[in-house]
Amino acid sequence: LFSGRRAPFAPPLVGDAGASSGGFFSYVPLTFAKSLRVTVTPDKGIYYNVDFHELPADATVATWTGNEDLSAARATWAAAGSDPRAGDPSGAVESTFDLAPAETRTLFDGDGPGELSALELRIPGLVPPPRVDGGADAGADAGASSTLGPMADVLSELWVEMSWDNESPPSVSAPLGSLFAQGDLGAGASGGLMAGLRADGTLYLYFPMPFAEHANVTITNRGATPLTGAWARVEQRAFPFAYDEVGTFAVEYHATVSVSGSDMPLLDTSGSGKVVGFVVSEMRQACSGCFIRDYLEGDERVLVDGARTPVVLGTGTEDFFNGGFYFDRGP
Repeated sequence: LFSGRRAPFAPPLVGDAGASSGGFFSYVPLTFAKSLRVTVTPDKGIYYNVDFHELPADATVATWTGNEDLSAARATWAAAGSDPRAGDPSGAVESTFDLAPAETRTLFDGDGPGELSALELRIPGLVPPPRVDGGADAGADAGASSTLGPMADVLSELWVEMSWDNESPPSVSAPLGSLFAQGDLGAGASGGLMAGLRADGTLYLYFPMPFAEHANVTITNRGATPLTGAWARVEQRAFPFAYDEVGTFAVEYHATVSVSGSDMPLLDTSGSGKVVGFVVSEMRQACSGCFIRDYLEGDERVLVDGARTPVVLGTGTEDFFNGGFYFDRGP
């Protein structure tokens, strides 16, 4: 089913343990009007997550047959790293710049109404590392050490801030690594639909970022090493919707040390909105005899609108990110 050889379960909507590093996943939508049952016949213990959406009782639903045309979804997923709204924007600001320690550079400053639809950056020397298959025993963790990946300092010391409509503090304040889905431990092979790092070294962010009156985007060097020869491009488009019907793009960044047996909040916020993604970096503190990524034994729980029962209850941190068995095939 997850091998990609049995229609309609074809990549990139499905993947096996080699594709995901230890997990098996399918995002093929299975629609049902009355009921659905999914069964497996395991030969050993298994862990699983099933996500589903409940629709209004009067919604019209066509029962899944397996003959649905999913070509558009596959094409969109296969094009990850490309601007999903390709075409001429109403305006774009492009710049090449240096950044001394403690210096801030404005990447965009403009009046609305409008929408920023793309932020792209290139930092000299930043490219995704080649993927190395760690083998089925990769859970015996070299990650027990404190070794960081390539460009970790740069990705954690360059910070982007974004503010909408003259707000203070800004809605976005985060280091490049986390903002562009690389994390805090160095450049990775992350290439999502809306954020990631392309093979040519371009960091990209394609979330819609509407603003009614004004938008400001800056980058600051919080490190001690000068940055030279960086490149940035910010796209602006007309925004066709009423501003009282949409939210604004926001990011929360936290760095903390977990405590065994205690919850570690990733997001705790109020108001109305939609969560569009998480970027989580984890590393074990220095210790002796640590040979396994058991720090991934954290079951994610999502509670909304005061509910005491989670609407999402997972089986482990790596499962939350489509992996499995401590990412046993390596990064």
